[in-house]
Amino acid sequence: MKPHNRKPISPDVALERLMALCVGAEHCRHEMMAKLSSWGIAPDNASRIIATLKKSKFIDDRRFAVAYAHDKARFNAWGSRKIRLGLLQKHIAADDITAALAEIDPEDYRQGLLQTIRSKIISLGPEVSATYEGRTKIFRHAASRGFEPEMIAGILRDRGLMDEMMQCR
Repeated sequence: MKPHNRKPISPDVALERLMALCVGAEHCRHEMMAKLSSWGIAPDNASRIIATLKKSKFIDDRRFAVAYAHDKARFNAWGSRKIRLGLLQKHIAADDITAALAEIDPEDYRQGLLQTIRSKIISLGPEVSATYEGRTKIFRHAASRGFEPEMIAGILRDRGLMDEMMQCR
């Protein structure tokens, strides 16, 4: 495979590009460092660029964590365990993760879990979902989405709620 012959970019151009990126969406320090590294920016210049972005409020790891947690819980129906792992992979500090998870709306979170269970019931069929094996598959599916085992089990034990979800197709 032929290597790319890209012209190196200057630190000033890199700063402008990152500012433009940050205007469109939230990004964390780790993502910006990775981007600078891929552009061949020297570590000392990269540190100065990151400091400038932080000082100008273009990046803020706590703000990023809150936006990430909100979006993953609401739009991807992820549980807090999966959100926490995603934030850890982006090298977000533990206190920022805790603060972000605390800001998730509990009702949106519960609705995400219910929708996850409902979609698995639909894919398995209500007959299979009523069996022990079916409930085990539902439990595993919801757990793989990062929801807490106690919360999943509570919903699976609620006969009225489960009967209602099995009727909705």
